[in-house]
Amino acid sequence: GRLAQPVLFGGAQVKGLLEQANRVTPEVSRVMFDAGFFSGEVAGLAAEQDLDLLCPEGKDPARTSSRKPKKNRIPKERFEYDAESDSYLCPANKRLHRLWNSKREEGTPIQYGGAPCQSCPLRPQCTTSKKKGRTITRSLPADQEEALGACREVMKHPKAIEAYRARAGMVEPVFADMRAGGMARFARFGEAGARLEFALRSIAHNLRRFLALIGTLLKQWWLERLHRVSQLRLACVIRPRVSPHGLRAAA
Repeated sequence: GRLAQPVLFGGAQVKGLLEQANRVTPEVSRVMFDAGFFSGEVAGLAAEQDLDLLCPEGKDPARTSSRKPKKNRIPKERFEYDAESDSYLCPANKRLHRLWNSKREEGTPIQYGGAPCQSCPLRPQCTTSKKKGRTITRSLPADQEEALGACREVMKHPKAIEAYRARAGMVEPVFADMRAGGMARFARFGEAGARLEFALRSIAHNLRRFLALIGTLLKQWWLERLHRVSQLRLACVIRPRVSPHGLRAAA
């Protein structure tokens, strides 16, 4: 489209969405986002508000990492971070402790290592370094790193994958309807123009859905009314009556 600025999805955007959702549905307990929202800020916000977060790291919800793993290398996701000791536990149950930058500054990554990799049987699958051994780099705060790891673990569960895939039936038809209505690209320049155009398109979509819902409800009401009238007429036709001799006879 003509929107040149990149669209970033972080904690601020999600917080605004949650505030809007809580005004409509006060009991929001689960949120589902696509891979564009997979970040430490979003995972940390969901954990802070005690929400079930279903968000894949890649396009495929069954894939637990968007990064291509190096050949014959154990991925970082298999290393468990322990916030209490500020260390990682490797698949061989060895500890990787902080190596440098003990006074962490905002946005500065922290490196962990120092495990006895030389005698580890998993070394050929883990690292090619002969001196340092395997190292892990963390660039997120501890709480966000932990929340992000928990999100990865949740998305490994078949029921979570099944529940997330049901999201396509709720979200994708909306965008398909907007595209069918002519929203193949934005017609206005800049973020403000794009926001205005999308808001107008959303209002038009909601009005169409509202009228369709009203039409469905009216149709159901009319059919139920016709059914009741037909039942009433049938009851009047077959209603028993009392004969002059005191016996009941059908009409």
